[in-house]
Amino acid sequence: LKKFIERKGRLEIKEAVGISIQIAQGMEAAHANHIIHRDIKPQNIMISREGKVKVADFGIAKAVSADTYTQNAIGSVHYLSPEQARGGYCDEKSDIYSLGVTLYEMLSGTLPFAGDNTVSVALLHIQSEPQPVKELVPAVQYSLDRIVQKCMQKRPENRYLSASELIVDLKRSITNPEGDFVKLPISGYVPDNPTRMFTENEVEEIRTTAAKSPVTRYDGSQKGKSQVLKEEEEELDSINSSWEKIVIFGSIVVALALTGGIIYLAARFFGLPELFGQQTTPPPTPTAIVTQGPTPTPTEVPVSTIRMPNLYGYTFEDAEKLLTLKSDDFTVILESEEYSSVEKGKVIDQYPLADSDVLMNATIKLTISAGPEPFRVPRSILGMEEEEATRLLESMEYLVESTYESSEEIAYGSVIRTVPAVDETVYEGDTITLVISTGKSPIYVEMPNLIGATQEEARKSLEDIGLVLGQVFPETSEIYAAGQVMRQTVAHKELILSGTAVDITVSQGSAALLTPAPTDVPVDNPNVTVVPETTVTPAPTEDPEATVTPAPTTEPEATVSPAPTTEPEATVTPVPTTEPEATVSPAPTTEPVATATPVPTEVPTPAPEQVVYYPVFLSTENDEKPMAEGERVEYCIQIKQGGNTSYLEEGYMSYDEYPKDGFSYKLYQEDYFFLENGRADVTFIVIRSDGKMEEAKSWVITLQEFTE
Repeated sequence: LKKFIERKGRLEIKEAVGISIQIAQGMEAAHANHIIHRDIKPQNIMISREGKVKVADFGIAKAVSADTYTQNAIGSVHYLSPEQARGGYCDEKSDIYSLGVTLYEMLSGTLPFAGDNTVSVALLHIQSEPQPVKELVPAVQYSLDRIVQKCMQKRPENRYLSASELIVDLKRSITNPEGDFVKLPISGYVPDNPTRMFTENEVEEIRTTAAKSPVTRYDGSQKGKSQVLKEEEEELDSINSSWEKIVIFGSIVVALALTGGIIYLAARFFGLPELFGQQTTPPPTPTAIVTQGPTPTPTEVPVSTIRMPNLYGYTFEDAEKLLTLKSDDFTVILESEEYSSVEKGKVIDQYPLADSDVLMNATIKLTISAGPEPFRVPRSILGMEEEEATRLLESMEYLVESTYESSEEIAYGSVIRTVPAVDETVYEGDTITLVISTGKSPIYVEMPNLIGATQEEARKSLEDIGLVLGQVFPETSEIYAAGQVMRQTVAHKELILSGTAVDITVSQGSAALLTPAPTDVPVDNPNVTVVPETTVTPAPTEDPEATVTPAPTTEPEATVSPAPTTEPEATVTPVPTTEPEATVSPAPTTEPVATATPVPTEVPTPAPEQVVYYPVFLSTENDEKPMAEGERVEYCIQIKQGGNTSYLEEGYMSYDEYPKDGFSYKLYQEDYFFLENGRADVTFIVIRSDGKMEEAKSWVITLQEFTE
């Protein structure tokens, strides 16, 4: 404890009171077994890492008997009681004084008396009053300050009469810090004058007390056990040198007086009055001496004491009945009620202690439980961070649970509210649920179908539901007219976070209308004439979607005929061939053709288009189902790759609908444009009825591209 005080400077008030209660309980156990410690000080108090306090070093302890008188001061001088410093009678109240000094040091970080040497410190214990601890530390409560004062009274009878009484007041100071329940003697403490002179009566009382004290020498074995420094003993011996003379002289006087009295009584008894000038009286017969002799007073009566039962956990009425069965002369008192984790109305403390020997007419004091201490959930916990709030409540012996929900006002990770609510009453051991903010609630919207709409229509559709039009990619198409949306990056009906930008691909029309004429025509093709003004010349191609279909290559002379040279502004106009069924040739017109797009009489069937997809199988074999039996939850299955996220499936699912083998999908690249060969992560997300989302199942898959 000494090192603990030195490290912290001074202890917190509740910390000091808690340690003092445990020290007093250790003293109480020793005193109940008639043992006085005589050296209570912080150096002899051990504190475990769990906060348990042990009273150690009983090296100079003594049993309560006539030998408790001591000629030499024993113990550490800074914690000595005045009677120890004087070499007077020591009892339980001497340990209480030393505990008062220890509590003074814990609260203030300083000792009440300090001097240049041990002699001056011992004299201060005898003659001076300490400065009130409240003057040194204003934060110390009124009741605790008075407890310290009462423990450090100069007169033992003005202190607490037992460690049990001290424990009661220490506990009461926690619940009633400013209460005026500590009674001090009127002359016991003078706050405005820390040093006072002894009156003549007090000096005479000290002399008388010292004269009654037999000399008890301090042997070498005691010196080794107490570990008192030799220098301190020599200085303290000098304090008592004058008292030693008084004791010796007084002892001689008392011995002479007693000797004279005994001789006088013996002379009267045996008929020797002539020694004192008196008449002779017949002596009593020897038989009379034997029969009339004094009856020895019994020191122990077997039936006068009884072993105290353990009453812990009894109701007051049951404890009273049990004690009445032990002895009708017991007086049972309900001393106090204290908050405790024990059921209300049950005994939690008793005095005398269990298994101690008590008189048949003893007074038994019982303390019963008032139940758990009521506590109001503080309003200050609102807005506190989760970790800090949990630590605070757990320090008060409450169980803490956390749940989460979104909030528009409370910052992420902070307390929105508690269950029970703030200002409601809870008790020690109750569970308090903290509702923690997850930030603003994400809003998901269903992706509309933009295919076939114009760019402006797509923009308006997205903005109407809170989405944003992203990049617009142009691309030719033989299916969609120019200006129509032909592809969107988010699939139709997919759930997407509000505010997300959606990219679209817009058709630029047919590729034939946009392809420029070739500048270098093979010279070995005699059927093609290069016209400088020609805007579009359809070249022979194998593309089945081409609007201009060249003649079969087996008859090159019959495929394309150049337009008449007299019409230079006309484009390439094919001339009818002798085999119309083999080619598509428009009839010649007398008017120049404005464009290079011939009107075919037959459209050839295009070759099948290859579509890319990724097969996915998510195994659920031997899974623990993510919902309870009979429960139906909202869910979605989400796939992530390369920082992009999309959904495979969403809806509602019951316990019985969860697949036994697995989920199977074909992910078309047109819908999942960001996917590519390689690793991807898939998560099964459950949305509970309270809005809380949790990842119930996850898979790591490898995507492999296939075509059909």
